[in-house]
Order: sequence, then C-alpha cells, then structure tokens
Amino acid sequence: MRGGLGTPPGGFPEPFRSQVLRGERPLTARPGASLPAVDFDAVQRALEERHPRLAASHGISRCDVLSSLMYPAEFAAFADFREKYTSAVARVPTWAFWRGLQSGDSLHVSLGVGKDVQLGLSSVAAVPTADGHVQVFMQMNGAPRTMYVPDDRPVSSSDGPAVSRRPKATSARGSVGAPMPGSVVEVAVDVGDRVVKGETLATITAMKMVVVVSAPCDGEVQAVHIIAGDQVANGDELFVITEE
Repeated sequence: MRGGLGTPPGGFPEPFRSQVLRGERPLTARPGASLPAVDFDAVQRALEERHPRLAASHGISRCDVLSSLMYPAEFAAFADFREKYTSAVARVPTWAFWRGLQSGDSLHVSLGVGKDVQLGLSSVAAVPTADGHVQVFMQMNGAPRTMYVPDDRPVSSSDGPAVSRRPKATSARGSVGAPMPGSVVEVAVDVGDRVVKGETLATITAMKMVVVVSAPCDGEVQAVHIIAGDQVANGDELFVITEE
C-alpha cells in the first residue's frame, strides 16, 4: 500500500490505504528513483567475505547480489543454511525449505546427471532427547534412515495440539499481537520507551514479505516479549503498551 512495489493505475482505494499505512507517508514517485546508488561489485565482495564456504563451493552470483539487496535478512539466513548444509540445498524446492517436510511428504532432488535422490519423511519422535534433539525417521531412495536434529518445535500441551511459547494478545488496546507467523527481524523499542500511535515497534518477515508491527495507541512500553531472530505465531503477544 505504500507503493514500494509500484502503484496500480488510479492508485490504491481510499480510505483503505490510509488505514493500512497508519500515518506512514506513501511514495509519490517510482520506487527505484529514491534508492541510493549501489556498487554491485562491492556488495559481491562483501558477500564473498561473509560467506566464504558458499563462495568457494557455489560462487556468489549476480542473482545472489540482487537477492541480498532486496531481501537482506532472508538471503543471509538462506546463505547461512547453504553453508551449513552444503550448496546442494539450492536444489531443494522453496516450499520444502520454508515449510519443511511433514509426515508422509516426499521430495525429489536432482544433484546432477544420474544423481537423483528421493527423500521421504516417515515420522518424528514425539519426545525430544535430554540434549534438545528429536529423532527423525525418513527414507532415502526407499532405504530407511534415522537421524537426530535440533528440536525447534513449539511447546506441546499435555492434552492438545502444539501451542505457542508465548501468550496470545488480548482484546486490550495496548496488547500488540503478531499479525502473521514469521521471524522477527528487528525490535525497535525497549521497556519504558514512550511511543505514539503508528510508530514502528518491530518488523517480522516470512516468505520474502516484511510486515511492520505498529503501536496501536500512544503510551509507554510496559513489556517486550521478543528479540530479533525469534519465531512467532499468528496472534502471539509481542508488546504491552500502557495507553495514555
């Protein structure tokens, strides 16, 4: 609605756009016209220094450079993942990378000519080990395999489905909830800060989309339940503001 991806003919409908932007000023010109100049070669050198294993095994392409400029947090996480699990992760479909496999899902990966791998997730152990890992039962080209991976699942209740580690936002005006599930990119306020309605509290990203969490009212920040890098579920309480 701000116009960062362009504006449709005739513009966005009012007052809907103003309600969405919550006081943020929309762009009035072509989005790229206001961007500062970028030295692509310098960015590539910086990425090669930041991700040496990826640069040595896969190389930093111009596509990587552009991706890092448009989606810096997502590209950094993706590049770190590729370095940790080798560059072969580039052949994993987007849906599998972001969502992960569910029990019964299968995945075909082509590593090169004559190098095809069929992966399938059978099940995941319900109870983690004492060191925080979980046993995963899978198949690779029809052969059963077992491995242990870090357990990053939400906390489960004793008699129901998985629940979030955080309380849910309430109907109180100063209770600020997550507008979508995702990863916290930045937290812009601390406890005790005074904020005004529409001020940015945090930014959340998911599936290459970045959403700004704004203050719903004027007041003082009473509680901050997140830090950068946290995973949040839809409706999780992120902040509590004492309304003035």
